[in-house]
Amino acid sequence: MKTKFQRQIVLILLCLLAAVVVSCGGDDEEDQGLVSGEGGSERSNAPTMVPEFSGPIPTPSPVPVVTDESTAVRAMWVHLTKCVPVEINHLDVQLGVRGEWMVMPIQGSPQEFGTWRVNQNGDVSPHNARGELWQKYIESECDTGILQPAANDVLTDGDAVTTLWAHLARCIPEMSLGVFSAQKDRRTGAWVVVTVPESQDDYGVWSVKRDANIEPLNDRAAEVSKMVGAVAGSKGGDKSGLAAGCSPVIGSGDDARRRLWTHLSPCYPTIDPKSISTTWDPSNHLWVVVSGERPADATAKDTPSVWHITRDGNILAKNLSAESTWAVAKSGNC
Repeated sequence: MKTKFQRQIVLILLCLLAAVVVSCGGDDEEDQGLVSGEGGSERSNAPTMVPEFSGPIPTPSPVPVVTDESTAVRAMWVHLTKCVPVEINHLDVQLGVRGEWMVMPIQGSPQEFGTWRVNQNGDVSPHNARGELWQKYIESECDTGILQPAANDVLTDGDAVTTLWAHLARCIPEMSLGVFSAQKDRRTGAWVVVTVPESQDDYGVWSVKRDANIEPLNDRAAEVSKMVGAVAGSKGGDKSGLAAGCSPVIGSGDDARRRLWTHLSPCYPTIDPKSISTTWDPSNHLWVVVSGERPADATAKDTPSVWHITRDGNILAKNLSAESTWAVAKSGNC
């Protein structure tokens, strides 16, 4: 009995010893997770420090807001209409360099606002002098002292020609519309009207603005303008004499032929007017006339005479034969 009790005691002690060993073994496993650097220890589950990024931060590329013609036109239209009502279909757009859009007025637009650039970000900037003037006008909050927006009176080259013709016809009623041609000056927005080369007269060079304002641009136009002004400013009486000054004395080849024949016939009565040839010189705006009268000296060789006859009827001898003939005709010693 005693022996059996001792065995039970030994079994209990063995179980207690096993429990102690298991408990100590678990602590060792936890201790194995400790790392010693310089004799000390740290827990392996300590938080890991992440180094900060010190390089340049990349800038994100902006997303383009102008990607096609319609958005470029709308950006330009919004900018212009801060001061002036402009029809959006009066804007012409073309793709330029560096992905920019070039916007300008269409032919016949009532406003000549110049050429502009619209970039992909929607920024609008003037591209020529006319655009820069409009930019100043817009920045000034529409100060008409800087720029006067055009009216809608003269929109096409035909309008410009008709406007000038109506102005000059008060003095030159026989003038036709066909003697003029017009081209638009992109720099000023006005129409430049000139006499066509095949015309037998020269009325000068004129500027016709969009508001129908007319200005002479050269000496001949200024001369005609004074004549027109004299006729328009005269009060009562017969204006035919003043109006006659607007038209040239020599308006055709027949006029030039008769002019020369009239001066030569007293000394050269046998000259046939039909034998006198005439050619219009558009570059110098005068008539080149060739006559074949017999020389005063019967022994001299027959040589055609060459003359220049200007619009005002002045006769100029242009070769030796003409000079000899003219000297005889002026002296009256036929």
